[in-house]
Amino acid sequence: MYQQLVLESVTSSVDAKENVDTIYLDFAKAFNKVPHQHLPLKLRAHGTDSAVCDWIGAWLRDIWHKVRLKGSCSSW
Repeated sequence: MYQQLVLESVTSSVDAKENVDTIYLDFAKAFNKVPHQHLPLKLRAHGTDSAVCDWIGAWLRDIWHKVRLKGSCSSW
């Protein structure tokens, strides 16, 4: 839902010929290589804004995932 709101906001600004600044963060590799409880701490250590670190930490809290490889799935 949030992604749709952002897209609508950016699209309407572009249609109105307003300037638009966006930042796209792709943390896919970080999520796969760093334990989730350590990621916000590592981001803070590299100078990432604390509000962004808090947002990522909240998003990662209680997240569940499973891996599917060649038709087999891991447990949650």
